Amino acid sequence: MTLVKDLFSENKEWNQRLVSEVFPTEVAQQILTISPGEGPDKVQWLFNNSKCYDVASGYRISYLFFHEPIDLCPAYMQQRGIWAQLWNLLTPQKITIFLWKYLHGRIPIMQLIHQRFPNTPATCPLCQEESETITHCLFLCQNAKLTWRKIEMEACVPFSNSTTFFDWWSSTTSLLDKQPNGSSKVLLVAILLWHIWKDRNRRVFEQGAGATPPEEIATSVIRAHQEILVRPLRPSRID
Repeated sequence: MTLVKDLFSENKEWNQRLVSEVFPTEVAQQILTISPGEGPDKVQWLFNNSKCYDVASGYRISYLFFHEPIDLCPAYMQQRGIWAQLWNLLTPQKITIFLWKYLHGRIPIMQLIHQRFPNTPATCPLCQEESETITHCLFLCQNAKLTWRKIEMEACVPFSNSTTFFDWWSSTTSLLDKQPNGSSKVLLVAILLWHIWKDRNRRVFEQGAGATPPEEIATSVIRAHQEILVRPLRPSRID
């Protein structure tokens, strides 16, 4: 038996005995509630309203083969509002992906590298004073701290190195969104974080590179911010 019509009796009704033999009881009961229609058999896709396959619904199904359902993910991943806001930021895609990695704790700072390779020191490669956590790298290291001050966003800087980036981003964006021009301020913060990270990498990987003066970083951040406001990018597009 390969076709639905094989389950019909001679009078074009369901062969109830055959349906019950072929399918589990629950499935058989569902089949028998369907009125047989006229016309040829056809294949239907059950995972969208159109009953025709599309890439979006196919992706959702294939995604579940390799990922847990959202309800089984850690609590922070279930906060849909934060992720929706992130992907709707009018930033170049490289900045959006950078923030996504930070929110998941997947940026190669020294503390995370040390956890995987214990022989590698966790000390900040810039100040050589503290462990390079995400919070230290972006906020508390001396040049980063001065840069926040130059942008006049120092009130956003977390006071403790124990603050997770996810908690900080959640509370800060929530606070800024309630202020006048809140979305513009969130955009400014995102650009500032990117430039601090970019300067950190330049100093680590370019031999002999010194710290970029905070005033210069602040100028670059403000310029990039103004350019996006004047000529907005589509969310999640490449610069």
